[in-house]
Amino acid sequence: MLFTLGHYNVLERIGAGGMGEVFRARDTKLGRTVAIKVLPEAIAGDQDRRDRFLREARAAAAISHPNIAMLFEVGEDASRLYLVFEHINGRTLGAAISGRPVAPRLALDLAIQIADGLADAHAAGLIHRDIKPDNIVVTPKEKAKILDFGLARWTAGGTAREMAATISTTATAPGVLLGTVAYMSPEQALGESLDPRTDIFSLGIVFYEMLTGRNPFAADAATAVLLNIAQRTPPPPSTINPDVPRELDPIVAKMLAKNPFDRYETAVALAAELRSVATMLAIRSGEAEPRVYGPVRRRRSGWRLAAGVALFVAIVAGAWWFGRDAARRVWRQYVAAPPAPRIAVLPLEDRGAGDRTYFADGLTEDLISRLGQVQGLSVLGRSATRELRGVSPADAARRLDAEAVLTGSVRRESSELKVSLELVDADDGVIVWSQQYTKPIDSVFGVQAEIAGDVARALRLKLAGDVRERAGARQVNARAYDVYLQARDAAARRDLPRAVSLFEQALKTDDGLAEAHAGLAETLYLQYSFEGRRLDSTLRARVGLEAERAMAIDPDLAAGELAAGLVATDFRDSLRRLRRAVTLDASYAEAYHQIGDQIAGIDPRLAIDFYDHSQALDRNIFTTYLDLAIANAALNRFDEARRHVTRLREVPGPGPGVADALADMAGAAILMHSGEFDRAAALMDPLLRPGVPPRAAALVLRTFAGAGRNQDALAAIDKMQLRNEPDCDVRATAGGLLADNGSRAEALSLLTSRGDQPAWCAAVLAAARGDAERAAASLMSLARDEAALREWTLVAAGASDYFCFTRRWYPWVKVAKEPSVVEAERTLEAARIEMRNVARQALSGLLPGLKPD
Repeated sequence: MLFTLGHYNVLERIGAGGMGEVFRARDTKLGRTVAIKVLPEAIAGDQDRRDRFLREARAAAAISHPNIAMLFEVGEDASRLYLVFEHINGRTLGAAISGRPVAPRLALDLAIQIADGLADAHAAGLIHRDIKPDNIVVTPKEKAKILDFGLARWTAGGTAREMAATISTTATAPGVLLGTVAYMSPEQALGESLDPRTDIFSLGIVFYEMLTGRNPFAADAATAVLLNIAQRTPPPPSTINPDVPRELDPIVAKMLAKNPFDRYETAVALAAELRSVATMLAIRSGEAEPRVYGPVRRRRSGWRLAAGVALFVAIVAGAWWFGRDAARRVWRQYVAAPPAPRIAVLPLEDRGAGDRTYFADGLTEDLISRLGQVQGLSVLGRSATRELRGVSPADAARRLDAEAVLTGSVRRESSELKVSLELVDADDGVIVWSQQYTKPIDSVFGVQAEIAGDVARALRLKLAGDVRERAGARQVNARAYDVYLQARDAAARRDLPRAVSLFEQALKTDDGLAEAHAGLAETLYLQYSFEGRRLDSTLRARVGLEAERAMAIDPDLAAGELAAGLVATDFRDSLRRLRRAVTLDASYAEAYHQIGDQIAGIDPRLAIDFYDHSQALDRNIFTTYLDLAIANAALNRFDEARRHVTRLREVPGPGPGVADALADMAGAAILMHSGEFDRAAALMDPLLRPGVPPRAAALVLRTFAGAGRNQDALAAIDKMQLRNEPDCDVRATAGGLLADNGSRAEALSLLTSRGDQPAWCAAVLAAARGDAERAAASLMSLARDEAALREWTLVAAGASDYFCFTRRWYPWVKVAKEPSVVEAERTLEAARIEMRNVARQALSGLLPGLKPD
């Protein structure tokens, strides 16, 4: 923490804006992350300017629109004046453009969002005055957020615009001046009075730049820019970028009309015209389908269609007569474009007798998995679904940055299942689709597929027909399904032994329950992972068998494909299975995360891309922050690594203190990566107890050894009861320390090979004994065995063994400088580079811009 302002803990400086420095902070009252701008003394210290600024800031704080960064509060602490905004993850539109065109459909969508935000603010009597790419942030979900609304005149850009009319020289103006002048309207350049149409002109420049990658009025000097704005008519965007639909040319021309009266009169009119083009383009490309608001049994006759149209007109006319708000809702529900396909799913409300929350929660999670198979649909925040029980659709959408929310209830009566659902537009609360389903419980998977298909049509998306047919054909034993949902509940609460037992019970009743096979595979894998132990051959075989059984029953089950990929011994096969998991379910954040885990020790940069994508889909997978910290530390990006550790402490973990414990471990690993062993050792006290995971125990011993605190390390061996620990990594580290202290007999028992062990284990045991030749021979063996090398590079509990070796942590420091080990290190690095090339080839195209080397 840097300092405090009022009830905000300021965590880090994230930049400097037109109104001063910008910080990320934590609201200690509401527990939310915010952005704080500390105003410069020029405003805070001048009473007249301060009073005028506060009046405008209070007006800006009244705006609440999803495409405008919300101003929560204006505060003061020790004469420092500050603004508290919502914290937005994303990058500026200027960074997104960077001299290259944005995809036309995305540019159109962003322009609609910006126009919507302008319309809302203009209706409140506020003009932005400084619309430009650097004042617009695009979130990872492609939502546009306008910054500093109503406060632009107080920014550096606003000052530059006011100065622009007085520029009379031909010299190049300072960069910030030229940058903001390039987006002003002709009336601003002439110093005339402004109305909302000045923002429409500026948005026209931004839209033109999104479509072409060029500013239409760019020049080397400010006066030349102003002259272009006043006189030049730029060429139509489609003549510069042939991918731009020609239907956009007249819209852009009207936005850039020199005379304000020739432009769109309002941002509302502009947004409406942009939407009409978007709808036409969707129909032309075949992406739009007629909405379905219930089962369609047969084609209607002509007179019924005419009657329906007449009824609709009557509804609209009546709604308009009784109130414009009602008319607007009818229009939004039946005519206007659907919300963007980024949804949150609230846990179904259990309407049955007794406490069967586990049934409703499990059914919701199964439904989410099926929704993930809808092409183009993103289901956000899946790990947080159970936490959303009782949360309103508006709050859920705000938390997860979703455009729509699926909510409803379930009732189980004897052998029958009744599900009622509504899809709510987060923007205005309109129910854009609703339906009720009553089916036998043994057809539950068919119901889920039917719901997914209906939601897809409501959003004008598609669920593959073969997926729906296969799901509809599957039947399930009602008792087995109930036990399976209890198992899911236990797994969600991290009661993993009970979850394993319940999955096994469900499968004894119905061995055809693919979801139970996949759940059992995942839980077995989680058990080993949470305990920080290596996956032995017996457990690997069992997980693989359960995964294959799941896939044999339901080839479209992404969870089964994920489990199969995690235990596949062949690296290419593993990546192929993981790739198919996210192909089956493009919003499966955990699968993207696991891809990152598989490659983090081989290619940390690529792993970060997958972790980032996972985080964009689901910000509540707490281990993503841990793994991002470790991957960045491996690349010596220590500041970025520490930022992720800070965020890890803010995300709810699976149990009390878990996130803090992992954050301490990650923090220690980061300090060790940077050579700060003394500071790392200071974080180890909470782990000095029996029962900590083996990888954490090894980290403690390596930290003390690196700090030269061998006596503390020896004491830790006893405190954590490690003298009989079977884990190879712990045995090597503890045994080496005991040998260094003269306890050779006890060290020998720990450092002796035990049965069938992998090459990496033989290598680290030899290093602990100081046997460089044997260590080098084992390392060379690793370089020739891709499966063994892959296992050695897997990240777990803070750092992989490969990282420990390359950083020369204890016990590797004992042999690191020996020629044979140095040569083995070169051979290992060459093998790792080959694996990196394999990974990039296997994953090419899975993320935007990802190509093989």
